[in-house]
Amino acid sequence: MTQEAIDFEQQHNPFLLSIGLVIKRHGDQGRRTVYLRWRDKEQRKMGDELYEGALLRRDLPGSVRETLFGIECERCLFNGRAGLINQELRNVRLVIERLDRAEDNFHRDPE
Repeated sequence: MTQEAIDFEQQHNPFLLSIGLVIKRHGDQGRRTVYLRWRDKEQRKMGDELYEGALLRRDLPGSVRETLFGIECERCLFNGRAGLINQELRNVRLVIERLDRAEDNFHRDPE
């Protein structure tokens, strides 16, 4: 999904920069799947309120607002899939941890 996130950024950020926004990958280097987050073009601020604020701008024509809405829908779907994958990764790590503990207990000498 990291490559998909990179492709998403490359596809949409040229348009988004024209209205002062970008979408950037956000995550913790390899332990989980990245999410896509709204950022201002200086990348000092982050969050959904940046998207919401852009939709309220009166200087943006309806076609730009529609494109922005479509990008947000795609971003939400991507993040939903990322969340499912991240939950599965947590579950798998927990199962591995429990299996390791069960094996350690099995190999322990009885007292």
